[in-house]
Order: sequence, then C-alpha cells, then structure tokens
Amino acid sequence: SGSSKVPRDPFEITSRSGPASKGTCLVALSCSSSLLRSSLACLMTGVLVGITVSWFNQSVTMIQGALGVGKLLGQKGELMLLILPCLGGLGVGFIQLLANTGGLSVAVVPLPDMRKSLNQPGATKTSKVSWRYASNLFLHVAAASVALGFANSLGPTAPRVQLGARISNMVGDLLHAWPAECEVLLAVGAAAGVASGAHAPLAGVVYGLDMIWPTAEHRSMYFSLAMIGVVAAMTMSSKTLSVAGVLADNVGVRRGSDPHKELYLFAIVGAICGVLAWIFNSAFKPAFSKLWALIQVRGVRKELHPGIAGLLAGLVAWQVAPEVLFMGWANFRKVLLQTADFSVGELMRLSVVKLALTAAATTSGMPGGLFAPSMLAGAAAGGAFGLMVKEVLEDGLLSDLRLYSTVGMAAMHGSVNAVPCTALVLVFELSRDYEFVIPCICGLSFAYLGGATLDIVTRK
Repeated sequence: SGSSKVPRDPFEITSRSGPASKGTCLVALSCSSSLLRSSLACLMTGVLVGITVSWFNQSVTMIQGALGVGKLLGQKGELMLLILPCLGGLGVGFIQLLANTGGLSVAVVPLPDMRKSLNQPGATKTSKVSWRYASNLFLHVAAASVALGFANSLGPTAPRVQLGARISNMVGDLLHAWPAECEVLLAVGAAAGVASGAHAPLAGVVYGLDMIWPTAEHRSMYFSLAMIGVVAAMTMSSKTLSVAGVLADNVGVRRGSDPHKELYLFAIVGAICGVLAWIFNSAFKPAFSKLWALIQVRGVRKELHPGIAGLLAGLVAWQVAPEVLFMGWANFRKVLLQTADFSVGELMRLSVVKLALTAAATTSGMPGGLFAPSMLAGAAAGGAFGLMVKEVLEDGLLSDLRLYSTVGMAAMHGSVNAVPCTALVLVFELSRDYEFVIPCICGLSFAYLGGATLDIVTRK
C-alpha cells in the first residue's frame, strides 16, 4: 500500500490512531534509522571539522609568527607592512593558477548554493562529492591560509564555514543521507566551523540557523543535532584565534550607572553602522567588482588581482593605519580596548578604509571572511561616536567608552553579514556580560533600519 512507502523526508513522522500497520512500522523504522544515521553523521562532521579547523587556525598562526606579523602592529612606516600583503596576494594568485591549470577552483561556494543543490528536482541522495570536490576544498583552505598568514584585510570565518559545510557534504555522501538529512547536516557543519574556530558554541549554533534556516518541522531536529556536532568540533579543536571571553573583565558598564539611559545614543551608533554596512555592500563591493572586470579587460590576468588587492592593503597599512591588516585579534583588541588612544578622525578613517580594503580583497578572488573585518570596522565607528559624545556632553558618558565600540561591532557585524542573531550571541560570548545585550539589540535594530532606509531611497 501507499502507506508502506518510506517518505522522501526521513524526518517526517506522522501519527496515526488505531493499531500500527506493517507500513507504519516500516516508516517508523526508517525514521529511527535516519535519526541514528544523522546523529552519527553530525558526530563525524564535528570531529573532522574540529580537527581541520584547528589545523587551519594553526597554519595561519604559524605563518604570522614566522613572518613577525604581530610585531608590526602600530609600526606605521615599516616597509614589511607594504611587502607582506602584496606577497600574500601573489601567493593566492599562484594557487589559483595551479587550480585553474588542473581544472580546479579555490572559489567560495555560498551556503545557499550548496543547499539548493541538495533540493534539485529528482534528487534523492548526495552524489557531488569526489576527489575534485576534496581538492577544491584543500586549495581553498591553502589559499586562505596564505592570504591571512600574510595579514591581508580579511578574516578566518569564511574558510572555517567552507570546511564545515563541505565536510558535511562528504559525510552525507559517505553515509548515503537523504536530501532532508543533508540540509540539516549542512547547517550543522557551518555551525561546527564557526564554533570550533572561534570557540563560541552558541554563536555557532545560531549561525547555522541564521544561514540555513531549516523548515519548521526540522528546526528542533537541527538544534538537537547541532549540539552533537558543535560539542564534537570544539572537543577536537584548539583555542588558537579564539574570541571567547576576549572582552571579559575589560569592557563593561560603570558600576552605579544605567546603560538603558543611553539607548538613544546606542541607536545612533547602530544607524551609523547600518549606513556604513550599506555602503560596503551596495557601493564598495560593486565598484571593486567593476574595477577588477575592467582591469581584466585591459589584459591583466585575474590571478594577479589578489596581488593588487594586497598591494592596496599594504600601502594603506604602511602609510595610514597598520590596524587595517589581519593580525589575529591583536589589532582588534587595540581598537576595542584602547579606544581613548585614538582620535575621532583616526577611528572613522580606520572604519571606512577597512571596509574598502575588505571589499577590494573579497571581490578580487582572495579567500577569506567578513566577520573579523566588519567587527573591527564597527568597533572603530562605535568608538569614534563615543569619543565625539564624550567631548560634547558636559557630564561625559555614563557607560564605559568601550561599550560604544562593542555596540558598533555588533551592529556592523550583523548588518554586513546579515546575521543579526549570530552577532548578538557572539558579543555575549565575547563579553560574558548580560549588560551588553540590550544596548546591542538596540544598535542592531537601528543598523537594519538605517540600511533599509537607504535601500528604499536609492531604489526610488
């Protein structure tokens, strides 16, 4: 009978009244085996993602340590600030050339595209994993290690997410998972990549939900399976480049003050960051995409574009602000925890220039993430506004100046990457202080309002 057929969605469990039929038992058995297989797949994904992300983090740290990148922070005018990003970009271009010669690619595969491939009409099992798929992943991670190891203006999150998502596809293919299982497994892989890379488990789980958003009937299943994958990944990973607790006991609300009285100021910080995020996504990225296309038309090979982007970043770091480069979390800590050492102009310039250089790097084909750059740019913008308010108000600020940097960080991160929930949870894991939550919610809300308003105005 029709009831004896195994459902296309193995998570679909229907309840029936009356005695169980043979067909109902088959469906229940199929669902039970599917849940067992999915749990095993999430465990395998978490273990593999934790190990590979740890290797990736350590490779970036080893390259930066060998090159002495950490010593360049604050060393404006140091020639190595110019040389390193350019060499890193050329190294990425060389890896791209090798990949193209072998018919491979180092390009990022967006999560929505991966999800779409799992739900093609007629799809039953994953069948896209091969040696070519694994080779593309290896080359992508190698190129990202070179780009970040040589301090280019990107971040490590996107390569971690690519590792998690692609490893989840490989595991799903190995276990012959159904499309519905693979969709949830894809979200779990992305969550494990974020969680193990930054040691921020809650942010990882929420990120998977932000990016994949499983259907309503699969959402509770996702949370259960994500816990398995995230715990396994964090168990197997190291704390290299971890952000967990980086703000703890350093930033906060002055005792005896009420940050809720400053919510209107946090709203302004959010609106400023929303405008800057809109400029990044709607102006900087399209402009640089057209620039790279024009340069290619003029005969410059696309493999040289990352080198040119690295040269731009090096020139700015050399002559303007060394903080624009990726130096682990050292430059992030300096901007966020030593805000008062900068002027308003320096912080705003850092924010805008960081966004511009990140747009140049990501559109050039250089692999890397937007989490760290957007957080740094937001911290600079929020700190600039806090300094300005401190100079204008006679009574000064009720809250610590650095709280404004934190609100800006959350607002910019959430707006640029379109992951507001992840941004909020990540800030909580950074600070481990509930006092940050309401100010950051306020900033995130107005950041989206600012960006949406600009969208409406420009479309008209």
